[in-house]
Amino acid sequence: MYIYKDIICVKLNMFLSNFTIQNMALQYNTITEITNNSMNWNLKVRVIRFWTTPDKYKPDIPYSMELILQDEKGDRIHASIDKYTIKYFRDKIYDHGLYRMKYFVIASYHSKFKSNSHKHKLIFTQNTIVTKLEDSSFHMDVFKLRTFDEVAIQHNTDENQLIDVVGHVVSYEPIQLSKQGDNSSSFMNIVVEDEKKNNISATLWGDLAFQMQSHLSGSTDEPLIVVLQLMKTHKFRNTYSIHSCWYQTKLWINTDLPQSSDFKNKLIASGEYEKVSQTSSQKHISISEELSTGMVSFKIIKDFLQCTEIVCLELGHQWSYLACKKCITKVLQLIGKTAKELKEGLIGDADNGYPTELDTLIEKKLMFKVQIKDSNINKNDNVYKVVKFIDDEALLKEYCHPSLIHSLIEASLDCEQSIDEDKLIELYSNNGKHVGVRPTHADDEGLNVKLPSNKLRKVIKKEKKA
Repeated sequence: MYIYKDIICVKLNMFLSNFTIQNMALQYNTITEITNNSMNWNLKVRVIRFWTTPDKYKPDIPYSMELILQDEKGDRIHASIDKYTIKYFRDKIYDHGLYRMKYFVIASYHSKFKSNSHKHKLIFTQNTIVTKLEDSSFHMDVFKLRTFDEVAIQHNTDENQLIDVVGHVVSYEPIQLSKQGDNSSSFMNIVVEDEKKNNISATLWGDLAFQMQSHLSGSTDEPLIVVLQLMKTHKFRNTYSIHSCWYQTKLWINTDLPQSSDFKNKLIASGEYEKVSQTSSQKHISISEELSTGMVSFKIIKDFLQCTEIVCLELGHQWSYLACKKCITKVLQLIGKTAKELKEGLIGDADNGYPTELDTLIEKKLMFKVQIKDSNINKNDNVYKVVKFIDDEALLKEYCHPSLIHSLIEASLDCEQSIDEDKLIELYSNNGKHVGVRPTHADDEGLNVKLPSNKLRKVIKKEKKA
């Protein structure tokens, strides 16, 4: 009898111990509590969005998995899983799934386009615990919807913050192709209307354009409801539009998710909606349209040297080199001759150093469309590939604001002052025509500079003092 009593007591103690452990495990942290003072955070969260970023050099191989997590209070945080850890979670995590997640490395959250305002993000490790949960009481409001009014009001719109919007598609343009250098991308422009009859233009890139096209091709008389998740905003001439953002953006078309269904039910009940219509698109896309649609961003001279004035020509390492044949059109547009014609004009007259036709470039104001490479950002490579340029006075007037013009004047003065006055400089000519500025010392490489005409008169022959 006493033996059975002891056994019952032991089992009861084990049950109470397990019950206590389970209760302790149910004590979840909120996302707002997360700091970098600990790794042992225990969260109950829904995956609002997850995507895989491909390796730059091996597109078929994932470089990382990115997640946006939301707790029961609606607060969000970003999470990352690197390429070496993805294999542990690849088949465990899905969009809108509810999970218990525990144990992370905490890092600072830095991103050009942010999905939330939390200053930290979570880094998964092999020891991170992910457990699927079922809880019907945990809400499914997975979108933080912005009204079109909020997007259009400047002080309510942060262009670095990704947003969600819902509406029905009222018009669209056929898929178009955008070429930037050797790269090309497909895109589609659509117009979306909200419940207040406000419209906003949206540009969808890549696979998103084809996803939308497939639904437009089979559309019926019913409204085409779309949730545009994690879109970036763009302002041009006081008008806002939205654009898809790399791998972050996702389209939810005629989905049964609560926020989308609510919008559709209200719209159908009102009976006031337009049937989707197709509008024509222009085959040639001007620079003005590229700027207005956000296809190409604009940076001032201190960022990427795009809208500028040519203040001098550096001639220290000869004025030309063998290049590709694609530049012929651009040279013709700039000075009216091909590089081959310029070179042939110097045969037998090599002392000139460079063709005088290049003088027409000095003090010429241009806006350049340039291709930004990884080396420009991460390796301080200051050489940019020019894809397109324009000297349109209206665009130059709009973008070359007074502070930028002041910077151009300073650049011109800096160019003049860059010539070392302690070295022997002389102006030389051929057949009575000005040719350039040349150092007399054969070993002074990099000093030969072509200045604007109004600066040349300031350069005089000086002998170096002994």
